[in-house]
Amino acid sequence: MKVPPLSYKYICGQIRVEMNYLKVYCNLIRKAQKRIPPEGYTEGHHIFPKSIYGENDSIVRLTAKEHYIAHAL
Repeated sequence: MKVPPLSYKYICGQIRVEMNYLKVYCNLIRKAQKRIPPEGYTEGHHIFPKSIYGENDSIVRLTAKEHYIAHAL
């Protein structure tokens, strides 16, 4: 199985369908990357899953609710 390139723009620009879970995920991550991390409890989230891409430093700070949603997608 060939793994796609480890590029946020590549992955988030590929699929365009009606209910696009990848698009929702990308928007959630993009929003979190652009803001100052919120005060209080946050969780680190690997943008690119370690199970597919192995160890990587692409981590974003998410609130507990955002982190739950990211994994539910």
